[in-house]
Amino acid sequence: MDFQCPVCNKIMPYDLKLILSHSDEHVIEQIKIKKPGWVEQDGLCKRCHEYFKSQFPDRKG
Repeated sequence: MDFQCPVCNKIMPYDLKLILSHSDEHVIEQIKIKKPGWVEQDGLCKRCHEYFKSQFPDRKG
């Protein structure tokens, strides 16, 4: 089964889908700014997660 990342629209294996936790609140907020219709339950791909996480270079995790 495949998964289409709702952030970048790339198709990948479903097991590569990430669901963000509450500890990723800063990442979640940034995604919602860029993709207002996105909700946490939609998940996203690792590449998008890394991109949005990199917007906060002073944060670890």
